[in-house]
Amino acid sequence: MKLALTPYEKARRLHASEKSAITFIEALNAHFDGGYVWNSPKAFGLARPVHAGATYQEICDPRIVHESANCWHIYLAAGDMREALTRLPFPLLRISFERKNTLRFYYLNDFFNRIHANERA
Repeated sequence: MKLALTPYEKARRLHASEKSAITFIEALNAHFDGGYVWNSPKAFGLARPVHAGATYQEICDPRIVHESANCWHIYLAAGDMREALTRLPFPLLRISFERKNTLRFYYLNDFFNRIHANERA
């Protein structure tokens, strides 16, 4: 009997399937050094504080540390997004992530509301 993949395993496989300049382990280590890593049976994520006005490269490269930040950049997440968002250690104005190689920004409160609205739907 095959067990379901954990959120960590899903994230690792997703990273391997994407074109990336760094390996999954390098991204993980970069977030240990300058961001946040969470892992539970329900959710896995890599995030770090960034400045929303920075360049695409500065936001998406987890090795770059931002001195002033107003945005959480979710580098990689898998599993229950509602749980993952509760793992952010402090609030920032915005949240960003890449989808289909496009950087997307939302106000954090609006994004929370969208996630919770999908939960009720």
